[in-house]
Amino acid sequence: MHLDVDRVLLGSPEMAPLNRASIGLYDLGPLSLLVMSGMFLANAAFVLVLFKELKLSSFDTGLAFTLGFAPALLHYSLMGLVSLTAVTAFDAVGPVLVVAFFVVPPASAYLLTDRLSVMVPLSVSIGVAAAIAGTVLANVLNVTIAGTVAVFMGATFAAVLIASPRHGLIRMGLHRVRQRRNFFETMLAIHLYQHEGTPEEENESRLDTLHEHVNWKQSDTLKVARRIVSRGWATQDAARLYLSDSGRQIAHEAIGFTQRASGVSRGSPRTNQNAQ
Repeated sequence: MHLDVDRVLLGSPEMAPLNRASIGLYDLGPLSLLVMSGMFLANAAFVLVLFKELKLSSFDTGLAFTLGFAPALLHYSLMGLVSLTAVTAFDAVGPVLVVAFFVVPPASAYLLTDRLSVMVPLSVSIGVAAAIAGTVLANVLNVTIAGTVAVFMGATFAAVLIASPRHGLIRMGLHRVRQRRNFFETMLAIHLYQHEGTPEEENESRLDTLHEHVNWKQSDTLKVARRIVSRGWATQDAARLYLSDSGRQIAHEAIGFTQRASGVSRGSPRTNQNAQ
C-alpha cells in the first residue's frame, strides 16, 4: 500500500469528514469530530475540576505535597491525558498541526498575560481563531489546510512576539532604550552632585569640558545634559550645569542604593560606554 509523504507529515484534515461513524444505517457524523469532541470534554472537565490542584502541583510541588495533595498522581494523570489527546489528534489532523496547536497558542498567550486563569482560555481562543482563519484561507487559496493553519499560527505568534504590550520585542527594546538613557542621566546627576561645594565644582560642571570628566563623547554628553535639563534635574546657563533639588534627590537616592547593593564607598562615576 502506498503512503503519501505529505499525508503522513501534514495530515489531511480536509479528508476527515469522509471517515464516518455509524450505528447500523444511522450516520453519526465524522468519526474524528466525535472522538475529538470527547477528548475536548474530557480535557475541559479535568482542568476545570482540578484547576487549583493542577496549578499548585505544577508550580510548587513541595507545598502541594505538604498540603496533602498527590502531585505525582496529578502530573501523570495530566501527562496521560495529553498523550491520549496527541494520539487521537494525530489521526484526525496529522503531526504538524498537533505540534503547532500544542506549542503556538500557549506560547502566544504567555506573551500576552502572566495570569494562568486568563492564559488558559486565551490560549484556547487563539487556537480556535487560528484554525478557523487558516481553514478559510486554505479554501480561498486552494492549498492544504494543515500547512496553511500551521503557517497562520506561526504568523500569529510572530506578530504577538513583536507587538505584545507586555513582553513583545518592541516594548522590550523601548524599555532597554529608556533604561540606558536613564542610566546615563543618573550618572551625570551623580557626577554633578559629588562635586557640589568642592573647589573643582566649576570645572567639573562646565559644558565644554564635562565630557572629559565623565569619559563620554562630547556630543553624547551634551545630549544627556539637555535631557536632564528638560527633566528638571538641572538648570543651565551659558557655560555650566547646576543641579536642581529634584536632581540632587535623584543622585542622593542612586548613590545610597548603590552603596547598599554593593557595599562600596562613594566614588566618581566613570564609564567608557557611549552615552546615548
